[in-house]
Amino acid sequence: MLTTRDENTVLFRAPLSEALTSLIMCCTEEQITAELPGVLTSICHILRAKSEELRDAIRKHLCRIAVFLGPDYFKFILKELKGALQRGTQIHILSFTVHTLLLALEDHLKHGDLGDVADMLIEIIMNDVFGEASKEKEAEGYSNKMKEIKHNKSYDTGELVAGNIFLKDFGHLMTPVKYLLHERLSLKTQRRLDELLRRY
Repeated sequence: MLTTRDENTVLFRAPLSEALTSLIMCCTEEQITAELPGVLTSICHILRAKSEELRDAIRKHLCRIAVFLGPDYFKFILKELKGALQRGTQIHILSFTVHTLLLALEDHLKHGDLGDVADMLIEIIMNDVFGEASKEKEAEGYSNKMKEIKHNKSYDTGELVAGNIFLKDFGHLMTPVKYLLHERLSLKTQRRLDELLRRY
């Protein structure tokens, strides 16, 4: 039912994702690994919708799922989000959504909980701040009223990640920065990089 592409009814069907997640978590670890990604994939793909109201509603369901699953299963959500949101404005929706989820999880995180997903998180941050989607946003005449584009949350995400990983995991954050420093950077890019490093 979650895979039916009808934006007029998806708001009524979306709560099923929470019920299905609860049901799956009663199964064995092997069954969880097999079944959970399918439920998450279905709800993550809805974030491609043009309707801001719908995207906001789906994020609320995802936040409740993330809190229910806890930090140990956050990688499942990240993997499906990355698979669903890969190009253009979807990159900004991905970054905005990840930040929203991290805020929902913040009170449930212990120091070091994000170490296992630090590489995935920094990839999302770097793509949003320095990737092609960011370059398109800066292009002359570019205009988009999507709040996920107007309000960049990647710097805040970087700060949250840096505060919830062990020192040994900081290599995940710094490696892509080192690669970026090998390039010739514009003044705007340098300023964005300075701000990101300041948050770390």
